[in-house]
Amino acid sequence: MVNRGRPSKDCLPCRMRKLRCDLNPQGCGQCSRAGITCRGYRNPRDLSFRDETCTAGRQVLARCAVGHKAQPASLQLDWVARARYTFFTVYVSGFSLGFSGILPYYIELPSSATLVASIDATSLAFLATTMPLDDRPKYLTMARVKYGSAVGSLRRDLVFPETADPSAVLESMLLLDQYEKMMTQAPRGSHAWTAHTRGGISLIQHLGGNFAQTTVGRGLATRVMGALTVSCGATATMVPEALSCLRNLLDSAMSSDIKWASNKILANLIDLQAELHSRGSHCLPRHLEQAEELDKSFLALFDKFPPSWRPQRTYPPTSLSSLAFGEYFEVFPNHRIRQFTTGVRCMRLILRRIISSSGRLDDPASSAATTSDLARDICATVAALVLPDASHGGGTVLSLLRQLQYCTLLAPLHLVHQVCGGVEMKCWIRRVLEHMASSGGIKAAQDTLNLIHREPNAEYWRVVAMVGSYAFAT
Repeated sequence: MVNRGRPSKDCLPCRMRKLRCDLNPQGCGQCSRAGITCRGYRNPRDLSFRDETCTAGRQVLARCAVGHKAQPASLQLDWVARARYTFFTVYVSGFSLGFSGILPYYIELPSSATLVASIDATSLAFLATTMPLDDRPKYLTMARVKYGSAVGSLRRDLVFPETADPSAVLESMLLLDQYEKMMTQAPRGSHAWTAHTRGGISLIQHLGGNFAQTTVGRGLATRVMGALTVSCGATATMVPEALSCLRNLLDSAMSSDIKWASNKILANLIDLQAELHSRGSHCLPRHLEQAEELDKSFLALFDKFPPSWRPQRTYPPTSLSSLAFGEYFEVFPNHRIRQFTTGVRCMRLILRRIISSSGRLDDPASSAATTSDLARDICATVAALVLPDASHGGGTVLSLLRQLQYCTLLAPLHLVHQVCGGVEMKCWIRRVLEHMASSGGIKAAQDTLNLIHREPNAEYWRVVAMVGSYAFAT
């Protein structure tokens, strides 16, 4: 029963003045002496007690019910937030360091519509590549909407550059380039594969040498140049002259960087491949000479690798020896060094194939031995990923990060299967791809295996684009 104390019978002026009322029926004496109009006393009904227990109980239950509804049982994030979280935690922080520079701009410039839309579009495209086929359409639809918004906002930033941060604009261009690589797996004839990076080169030229010489500007320029170089390889086109001019501008400041030197040699190789592609792969003496010089340059680059990059040879247990080619396999300090080393070896294999196909070899046996050694070295990097390891979890379902690492091996394995002459190595490669597809659930591994059977001589860069290795190797 609700009880707030005994109700007072005093008149209203006495209650307000906190005086004791004399309750005179003719009129309150306190009010009379003070010259205040007394309006009488309370109605006896106002002084009666009423049982309001049930009413009060209903009010309490109503308040409790409202309180419980205001607290969700779990945190529900929308799909864009989930995609952004996956992209940042798995790709940016765990797999590739290339986009780690977007974090400061994303935090400091939350109002940058271009950067936010570019991150959302790329995040949704990335999440779509990791989803089952039945779930992909809704992510792809959202990604295309965000991409259209990002392109429109980017266009406004380029028209009105005084209102935009050039570093954030370049980061947006790189993100949109990454989006194209994830969404388009047939680069030949696709303008979008090089559109954003070509625009990035033009913007850096417009900003001038002062921007490119800063630490941030130099880092962005290096990434734009690297992305455009690989895009030219996938599209079988020559590296644009503007990229060469920008490289000459930055060469003095980056001459000691190993990856910078590698990209410089790679650009020359891509130009050579584009010229051979336009000639129907007919190799002239000057092409052979250029290929030999590039191979020597890559070989000299290996000698510059720091000791910390050297792999450790490990011997697999007998029960799992079928997943390692030969008696040992190589374990690198991290997957980025393994990717870079494998990439350089693949470029040397491509050059050795150009040299051997010319028919002008002075020592065919030595050339065949070099090709065989390179193929074995690439195969030696595979077992460190495919063998069960407690550090990667012993379950059958691979982590998303390790699936990305698997994808970086697919194009190299296809290339090795293409150039190696031994039946044993070819059978081992097909067996490893089957293991990746069945045990790891890597659809791209099955696609690569199908391509080996269907088109065993497919070009390396075409395989890179088809299995998504470009998007997951930058």
